[in-house]
Amino acid sequence: MPDAVTPYGVGEGGQRAHICALVLYIAVVAIVYAPILFGGKSLVAPLLVPHGTVAEGVYSQQGRTPVNSFNVDIATPAFYEAPINSLVGDTYRSGHLPLWNPYQASGTPLAAQYSTRAFFPYQILEDISPAVTWDFFMLARLVVAGFFSYLFLQMVGLSFGAAFLGGLFYMLSGVFGWFINLEQLVNNAMVLPVFMCAVESVLRASASKTAGLKDAILSKSTVYCAVSVALLITAGQPEVALYISALGALYLFFRLLASSAARLFSLVRFSFGYILGLALAAPLLALFIELVYSSHHIHPAGGAIGTQSMVNWRSIVGYLTPSATIFPADPEGIVGASQLVKVAGEYHRFLPINGVWDTLGGYTGATVLLLVALGIIFALTDRKVRFRGFLLFFAGIASVLVLKNLGVEPFVSIGRLPLFDRVWSLRW
Repeated sequence: MPDAVTPYGVGEGGQRAHICALVLYIAVVAIVYAPILFGGKSLVAPLLVPHGTVAEGVYSQQGRTPVNSFNVDIATPAFYEAPINSLVGDTYRSGHLPLWNPYQASGTPLAAQYSTRAFFPYQILEDISPAVTWDFFMLARLVVAGFFSYLFLQMVGLSFGAAFLGGLFYMLSGVFGWFINLEQLVNNAMVLPVFMCAVESVLRASASKTAGLKDAILSKSTVYCAVSVALLITAGQPEVALYISALGALYLFFRLLASSAARLFSLVRFSFGYILGLALAAPLLALFIELVYSSHHIHPAGGAIGTQSMVNWRSIVGYLTPSATIFPADPEGIVGASQLVKVAGEYHRFLPINGVWDTLGGYTGATVLLLVALGIIFALTDRKVRFRGFLLFFAGIASVLVLKNLGVEPFVSIGRLPLFDRVWSLRW
C-alpha cells in the first residue's frame, strides 16, 4: 500500500497526455453515439412515449426523433425529469428561483424535492438551454465522468493506458448507458470521480510539521474538496450522494492506514472541506430536510427500505444478459410486443416498464468483471503486485454492496445504519 501523503506517482505525460485523453474520450462518444450527434436522433425520454396534450408529440417540434434504446427507466425521465427540466429552465429565465411547482396537484415544493437538481450548476445550464440541446448535455456527462476517472487513476500513479482504460470503462458502463437520461442518477455518477480526485488531492497536499492548523485547513485542496462536495450534494439523488460520500471517507481512511505522517492534517482538511461543502449546499439541504419532516414518504428512519434485497438469485442471469430479457423501444417481431403499442410504424411503451435492471443500477459489462477477477487472482497470489491494495479495496467495496443487495448477512445490516436505513440501494 502507498503512503497517504506520497502516492505512487502523478502519472505519465503531464498536460499533453491529459489533453490527448480528453480528445480521445470525445472521439469515443462521437463514434458510439453518432446517431445522436449526426443523425438527428434523440435520447430525450418523452419522445419514446407517444402521450401528452400536444397533438404533434412531446418536443417533436424540435425535429429530433427517438433513438432505439434499451433504457429501462422510461417512467422517471419521461414523466418527471424532462418536464421538470422545462419548468426549472422557464423559472430561471423568468428571473425567479425554482422553489415551487404550480402544475403538480395544487402546487408542490420544487427545489425541496432534491431530485429536481434545481441548484446543480450543470443542470441549470442544461435546463435554461433549448430542449434540442439536451442530448448534448447527456453525452457531455460521459466525457466528464471518463476524464475525471482518468485523472484520479493518474493521480494514484497508473500508467496512461491503464488510467485511460479505467475512465473508458466507467463512461461506457451501464449507469451512463442504460440510465443516460435518468439525470438524478447520472449527475451524481458524473461527480463521483470529481469527488475522488478531491479526496486524493487532500491526501497529496502535504503539510510540514511546523505548519499551523490554519495553514493546513486553508489550502487549495480544501477548497477543491468543498466545491466537489457541494456539487455532489446538489447533483440529484441524496441516496447516491450518501453512498459516494461513504466511499470517499472509506478511501481516505484506507490511504491513511499506511501513512506515517500528516494523518491529522489530512483528516482535518477533509473534514473541514466536507463541512464547508455542506454549507455551500445548505440552501438545498435546508429545504429538503424541512420537506422530509413535513411530508409522507417511503423513506422513514428505521424503515425496511434500507434492507430490501433482490427477489431471487435467478434474476442475476437477467442482469448479466440484459439484452436477452429486456426489449428495446422499437423491436421487430419480438415476443412481448403485447406490452408495446405501434404508432406510425414504430413501437412504443405504453406502460413505464423498467425491467430487471432497475435493481442493478447499471451493469458494467462482462469485460470489466473478467479483468477485475483476473486482477484479484494476481493480487492474492503475488504480494509484489504494485496496486494490490487499491484493487482489493475497490473490489471489496463493490463486493460488499452486491452482497448487501443480495440480502446476505451481515452485509445487509448496512441498511440498518442511520441514514443508510433510508436508502434503496438496489438502484442508488
